[in-house]
This record gives sequence, C-alpha cells and structure tokens, in this order.
Amino acid sequence: DKFSLLSASGIEEDDEAGGADGSVAQGDDYLSLSQRRLHGTSFHAEEGDLQRKEEKGEEKGDENEKERVLESPHGVRPKKILPAWCTSVKNTSESGKDKDRIRIRLLTILGKRVIKCGMSESQKFTVGEKMKKTLLTLFILLTFLVSLQAAEKKVTRLGGHPFYKSKNLTPDELKKIAVDRAGDVKMGFEEAGYGGLVYPFLEQIQKSELKETTIEPGDKLMWMLAKRGKKVTVGHDIVWAGKKPVPAYTFKIAREENIYEFVIPKICANISLKSIAKAPVCALAVSPEKVEVGKPVKVDTCGSQEYVKNVVVITDAAGTEVKTLELPAEGCSTEVPGVYTFKSVSHNGEGFCSSKACEGTVTVWENKPPVCKLEVRPTEVLKGQKVTIDGSGSTDPDGKIINAAFEVKDANGVVEESKNITEPPFSYELKTKKVGEHTVSLFVKDDGPEGGKTSEGCTATFLVKKRGFILADAGFSQMYDPNNFVFLRLGYSYKIQENLRINGLVGPYIEVSDEDYGTPVVVDVTLTYHPSKFWIGGGTGLWLVDGDSKLDLIANVGYEIFSGKKVTGSLFLEGRSAFKDFDKFKDMARYGLGLRLSF
Repeated sequence: DKFSLLSASGIEEDDEAGGADGSVAQGDDYLSLSQRRLHGTSFHAEEGDLQRKEEKGEEKGDENEKERVLESPHGVRPKKILPAWCTSVKNTSESGKDKDRIRIRLLTILGKRVIKCGMSESQKFTVGEKMKKTLLTLFILLTFLVSLQAAEKKVTRLGGHPFYKSKNLTPDELKKIAVDRAGDVKMGFEEAGYGGLVYPFLEQIQKSELKETTIEPGDKLMWMLAKRGKKVTVGHDIVWAGKKPVPAYTFKIAREENIYEFVIPKICANISLKSIAKAPVCALAVSPEKVEVGKPVKVDTCGSQEYVKNVVVITDAAGTEVKTLELPAEGCSTEVPGVYTFKSVSHNGEGFCSSKACEGTVTVWENKPPVCKLEVRPTEVLKGQKVTIDGSGSTDPDGKIINAAFEVKDANGVVEESKNITEPPFSYELKTKKVGEHTVSLFVKDDGPEGGKTSEGCTATFLVKKRGFILADAGFSQMYDPNNFVFLRLGYSYKIQENLRINGLVGPYIEVSDEDYGTPVVVDVTLTYHPSKFWIGGGTGLWLVDGDSKLDLIANVGYEIFSGKKVTGSLFLEGRSAFKDFDKFKDMARYGLGLRLSF
C-alpha cells in the first residue's frame, strides 16, 4: 500500500502529498501518524534533514525546507531549494532509469507533488497527461461497476416482505391468491408494466398444474412482487444471491406471440416473472387450390416458427374430420390425397401452441370435359367472300374454356386452314379461296388441372359457290311488222353479289317468216336481280342486220324452274325496242319467250 511503499523508499510525505494522515515516517513512526495529526504533534524522519511540524493542520513553509546542492557527473548544478523528501528520493539511486522509475511511482502515489522534484517542462507535461489518462480510466471503470450494481438488485433473504404469508406454500393456497388477492395482483402487475397479463395469469394459475422448481443462486428474475404492509411493491432485475436454492412453483402462460414463465417462492409467494420467450407461430400453405379427384394435395408448414411439430386437421365440406397429420420440424411438408379444409396449429413441445390456427382450403372436384358448339355464317358464299366461324357457344360445366382449335377442310379432306384461339369469344372470319363444300371442325379445352380436358369434336359445313357461269338462251321472238324469229344466244354470267349478276350474250335471230328481212345478230349486256327463284333484268343490245342495225333497250323477267349442282334452268320473257323507234314502239318492238340454262 501507499504507506508501505513510502517506508520502503525512505520517503516522508507532507500534507500536499495526499497521505491518509498527513505525514509518513519509516519504521514504527508511521503507525502513529493519525494520532499525531489529530493532536498537532511533530515527528522526524530517520533520513533527511527536513523537519516538518504540523500544528492543527497548518504548515510552516520556510521552516520545513532546506537548501540542497545537486551535483552532476559533468559538473556542479546551480543550487535549488528542494524539499528534503525530494532530495532523498533523487539520492536513492545513481542510475537514471531508477530515478525515473521512482519518480513515476511517486506520481501515482503523490500526484502533482512530484512536479517539484526538478523535472523539465516537457517531463512535467508528459507525466501529467499520463496521470490524467489513468485517473479517467479508473473513473470510467468505477462508473461502470456502480451502474452494474445499480441495475441488478441482489437479494440474499426472502420472506421479510411476503406477498402471501405461508411458511411452505401449497398449490391450493397459491390458487387462493387469484380470489383473495386479485386486487393486489392487479396492482403489482400494472406497476411492473405488465397489466395485460393480469387476467391470463389469474385464470391460468387456477387451471394449470403447478410444477415444483428451485431458484438457484445466481438466477435472475425480471421482476418480483412484494408487500410492505398494505402496499404492493415491485423490484426489478432481481438476482438471488443466497447461498442455498429456494423451493418454488413455476408455470407458464401464453399471451399473443409470447410465453411468460413465472416462479413463486414457497416461503413468501412473491410472484416473479423469470423470462419471456417467443410463442409458436404457425404457417400453412396447401397447393394446388383446385385438384382433381384422386390427385394429391401438398401440405406445407415449413414457414412456422418456434415449434417442434404442427398438427394439421383435415375436414370435408360438412365439417367432418377426415384425417389428422403431425408434421415435425424435420419433415414439415407432405402430400395427401383428397380435397378439403386444412387447419394447422404449431406446438413448441412444452404444451404451448400458436394462438391462431392457420387455415387453407382446397377444392376437390371432378373435371368434366367441355362441350363444343360450332356455327358457320353464312352457309353459302361466293368465292372470295368471308364466312364467320363461331365457337363462342362452347361451354365448360365446371370451369372455363381456355383454348379453341379450328380446322377447315375442303370436299376432298385437304386441310385448308388451322387456327388456335386462346381468348373469348373464340370466333373469327375466314376469306374463302376455293369453290366447293367445306367442313369446319372444332375442339375446345378447359382450365382443369394437368392441362385440362378436351371436348369431343364438333363440325359445321359451308358452301363456296363460283361467281361465273356459262349462259345459253333459246327461244321465239316476234315483231309486229310481222317478222318471226328463233333466237339462239350464248354468253357468260358473273355474280357481283349473291343476288346481282351481269350477263353478256351474243347470238343470231333466225327469221322464220316469209319476209325477206335477213338474220340479225345481237350483242347484249344486261343486269339481272335474283332475290329468289324469280328474277328480273334489263340492259342494252346491238341489233345488227343489213339495212336496219340499231341499239336496243332490253327488259326481261324470269323464273327458275329447276336447279342442280351443275345446271340451273329458267323460263323468261323478253322485250326489246330500238331507242330510235320509241315513237313506233307498237310496230317495231320485239317480244320473245325463252329458256335460259346456267352451267
């Protein structure tokens, strides 16, 4: 210690050195320093010339110091007036290292007093800085130790302020607390900052089986309730510092996402919260959402937390339990057949489970194939015209249509076009390119599992008709003059639209009367409208004959008397008159009856 160090060094300390008694001496002298200081007595060191007197704590500076001459190996230094204790220290060793060592030892013991021992300014500054750092480190360490001491309250004895008086608390007595001391418990929990646990605690303490345990020396408690008279108090951060374990009861309660462990010493019933742990949290995923009968369903609880197993209960639509699965943490997923409602609860192995059950639903169904419906409009078109191929009428009894596959074939079975449509309304327009009868087939697919199911095929037909026909007319014509003719015409008809045709004909009108009129040749161009089997037309034509050529206005009307795949026949009436003979219409007009064949 400080006094021993000074005695061993042969050093005296005055008041400014910070000694415990104000003075230090060698041998037996230092043992009575305290008495001498209190009574104002003086004492002398065995070594050194300085005599220190102290009368009631006052120093006499001039009388307590002597001049000393310090010598150097290189010569005599100037005289300095130094305290005797400083001089004696310098003379203790001739080695410079020893001198510095002694000075540093003095620094740690005597503080700033050493500055007076003849150090240079740089030496004084360095030593002073070291001392400041040392003192600062000691201060921080002391503050830390004090804060630790203040944060934890060591308890070495229990029973002085019992929450419930009982030398050896029984479980029945402990359960009475929920009834007799409910108000005190509520007050204590609220003061501890855990008011939300009051009712779960009071309810659980009556239902739970209390387990016996011990509070071991060094065990820490988050807080403990006690009673001082009628007042409920709370001690936080309690450490049991007794020499022996304390018998106690323990039980746990689950609240929201935490599990709270309580211990209650038998000797005092001071309710204490020991620890808080995370409660199990369940997670459940079942897939797929829709499954066909006989296909497996995957049950996945791997996302659960703080658990050792998950219990999954499977029920059908009526709520009847079908199956129960226990999935440990090592194998948290499985596959089960069927479709139902899944409920999972996570367990932590200590009797606690997740506060909320996880649910998942899977619809089990039997996938029925879709039914296709196909329509083509119109059923007859001219080559180059469009038809609408419509499969929007197709349906799926337990889902929806996701694909429609169309295929168009000609009369020989050659595929002309294939098309897949994946979005409603599953219809499109087709521009015809080939004359003849065409067949369209359709297959639709639903959105069922594993790619869905495909319907049986449905078909529809349409006819593409040619636009051009060969025309052949034959008939009898008469002019009032009178002249009688048998006409023969050959030509071509082109359908502009289904009901509108343009016709070109050329042929002779052979005279069959006694008149010598000649044999005219006609070149006719007409338009005919065919709303049904009845048709009507008109146009112009050249009447070419020697001496009487002219341009005629033509009008005709007919009726279709038969129709086949290759030929159609119509009877018609026709009248024609030259534009220049309108004033002689009655005499110059020609009327005729004929048969028209279309090929």
